[in-house]
Formats: sequence, structure tokens, C-alpha cells
Amino acid sequence: MAKILIVDHFALMRRWLCDILNADNDFHELDTSPDGEDAYNKILSKKYDLVIMDLAIPGIDGVELLSRLKADKVRVKVIGMSRTIIEDEMLAISAMQNGAYTCIAMPTKIGKSDAIFEKNLLEKVHAALGSRSKGTPSDKVAESVRKTQEILMGIARKENRGNNDLINSSPAGNGISNTAQTPSAPSANSRSYESQPAPKQSAPSYSSRPNKGKLIALACSTGGPQALHNLIPMIPGRMNVPLVLVQHMPEGFTAALAERLDRSSQVSVKEAEDGEVLKPGWVYIAPGGRHLELSENRSGEVIVNILNTPPVNSLRPCADVMYDSIQKLHYDEIICVVLTGMGADGSRGIRDLKRFKKTYVISESQETCVVYGMPKAVEQSGLSDEVEPINKIADAIMRRLEE
Repeated sequence: MAKILIVDHFALMRRWLCDILNADNDFHELDTSPDGEDAYNKILSKKYDLVIMDLAIPGIDGVELLSRLKADKVRVKVIGMSRTIIEDEMLAISAMQNGAYTCIAMPTKIGKSDAIFEKNLLEKVHAALGSRSKGTPSDKVAESVRKTQEILMGIARKENRGNNDLINSSPAGNGISNTAQTPSAPSANSRSYESQPAPKQSAPSYSSRPNKGKLIALACSTGGPQALHNLIPMIPGRMNVPLVLVQHMPEGFTAALAERLDRSSQVSVKEAEDGEVLKPGWVYIAPGGRHLELSENRSGEVIVNILNTPPVNSLRPCADVMYDSIQKLHYDEIICVVLTGMGADGSRGIRDLKRFKKTYVISESQETCVVYGMPKAVEQSGLSDEVEPINKIADAIMRRLEE
């Protein structure tokens, strides 16, 4: 039986989240907390398998709570929730920099059963707990939400608000705010990159000769945004090959990550688009919630394919999917880079890739990983050709490119 802590400022949202988990086909022992301080104390005193937390909780917000747990070396998986993707995307990125397992977008209303959110939440819960999802029990959740709505309407009548939908009320009321929360300031680890970015050299045109026909393919997960903010700005503008990367993130957050990296880097960084041709000197990030594959068109150009196919090993995007697609490409060498992350995504794909292509693997060392999972799996499988701390990986990449 999994022990789960739900953290949200609003009692009705806590109830709704409990409704979803209680209606699941697995059994969970649920606990709740209204704010970051209470959640922090509970996490220190009790052993939870998972924490589901609104990142914009008052007082100690989700990012600060994650930072405290990281400093205290408390290991617990955290699913962060953001009520609005656009306004809170920086908050979610900061949460993942500080070790959140994943982040998901919350609906702004619970006036009716949100089957998409329910399914997404349960998929993430089962993935974090290592169990298999048996589907969304939408009928049970819908019934429970109906009862919650009756409570909402009763409260509304008592307070004579004249509006049964309290969910759109202000944060000062009893409902759930539909107003965007102010994102937290970037963490200390990422703040320096917002100041003076290095001058960006213009990327060479596709007609210029790529460096020995090489491609860089990178994979990361938990702690990845922080690692990328360290690595990508250190890559010099003379990188004359494309770099594609999979960072485990939900839909809606990778565009902001790419924009922040682009501002602070000498190479150009963007969220990958379906059908575009890879260009030397560019970094392409798989869109959150979508697989990235590479293929060649009739002219021999390498193009990006963005797919909404089912998750692989509960992951979308999945690094193994990216590495599998590279097997058929006509590159002379693939430089695989594996950074901090939970699990073993990438290991199987790299192992198979080595059977078909000349492949050189650089993995992040344990000393700088937020979670030493993915790099550990690569190293312990005997796949790593070089193991380096995050601040030396850019140099390792460039040395290999210039050999």
C-alpha cells in the first residue's frame, strides 16, 4: 500500500485529488497538508512513497520545499502541479531543477470531472510508484466530484455570493483561484544565466560541412533543467553539429526551457518542431509530452518527427525512442550524453545503438547528479566511454567532436 501526501492550500482541491486516488483500482494510504511548512514537517517525521503538491502553495512554496528537502537529503518522489501552464511554467521548471519527479498542469476548475487530468495524474502516480495503471475510474470520480459540487453549492448559498462556481473566486475566498500565481524567482543555481549571456555566434548554414558527420544525442530527467543550464551555455559557438535532447517534462514547459537556454548560450536552442531539418550549431529539445524521432528525407537531410504515440515505459518523451530512431541515420558517429535522472531511460536505446553505429557515450558522474539513476544505469551496463561532472561535459563533447 503506497503512502501518499497531498499538499494544496484549498480543502476542496485536496478532497478532489483524494477522490481521484481513492477511486483508483489500487489501494493508497492518503494524508493531506494545507501548506509548505506543514508538509515539510510531515515529510520529515513520516515516510511517504510519494508527494503530490501544488507548486504555488502559500508561505513555503513548492520550489522552496523541494530545495529544503534536497538540502536535507530527504529522498521522496514529488509530483508538482501547476494551475496554469503559461504563467507557472518557470515555477515548474524551477521545481524540476530542484528534484521534482515530474510536473503536471492542473485544471482551473473542478466544476465537472476532468477525465484528461485524472488519467494524466494516475499515469504519473503509477509511474512514480513503479506500478501499472489500470485506467481512469471516471465513473467513480465523476460521482465523487458531483458530491463535492453539492458541497460547493451549499457553501455558496450560505455565503450569499450569488455564484455557485466558487472555483473562480479570488485567493482570499474559499474557492480555487483562477488567477495566475506569481512565479517564484529562479533558483540560485540558475539565476546567473539570466544576466549576461555570452555573445552568440551565428550558426552555420546547412550547406556548410558538418564536423565529420557527427550527431550529439542527450538524455536527462530529474534535475535535468538545472544540469542543462550548466551544460548548454558552456558549449562554444563553434559546435558544428546538431544536438538533440530528451528531457522528461510534461507538455507546455519545454518551450520556456528552450527560450531560457537560448538567451544564455552561444549555440541556438529551440523546442523541436515536426518536419524541420536539423542544422549544425543548433540544440533541439523534444517537446514535453511528445516523442522525438529522427529520419532522413529523400535528399538525405535529417528531419525531426514529433509523435503523440503512447508512452514507452510510462515516459513521453522517451530517450530510448529517440536513440532507436538514430540507428538508421547515415552519421559517422553518435555522441550520446546522459545526465542526471531517475530510472534507466536511454540505457537500452544506447546499447542497441552501439550495435549499429559508432557511438561514444559520456555520462554525468554521481558527484554532480541530482538523481544518479540514468547515468548509473549507463555506467553499470558498461556503456560509458567517459564519466565527467557536469561542468566538464561540454569540454568532453568538444574534444570528441574535434578528434
